[in-house]
Amino acid sequence: MAGRMTYPPATRAGAIANGTGGTGPWLRTGRLSDPTRVMSGARRARLRDREVFVRLVDGSRVSERELARQASLGHATVNHLVTGRRSSCSVAAAHAISRVLGAPAARLFLL
Repeated sequence: MAGRMTYPPATRAGAIANGTGGTGPWLRTGRLSDPTRVMSGARRARLRDREVFVRLVDGSRVSERELARQASLGHATVNHLVTGRRSSCSVAAAHAISRVLGAPAARLFLL
């Protein structure tokens, strides 16, 4: 069985119990929980109006990647907010984005 990945019985049983069916990338990394779930205690900031946010980003003369770099965020975080793939981010990310754009966080996000 060259090339076939094997898992300890407890890991496989835990994956089946949590509904992943024993497959998925998080199983191979040893994480049994779904990586898309947000921790229940995490505070989120929701965009008030995506179109206003997009106009502000476009008018800032800074690329999405540069905005993300200056805010110490991953570029995907900013891109997902701009494109609408996500409508919220962490409160810390919202404050960092607002700082770089020079706009009050409360104007862009529901905190």
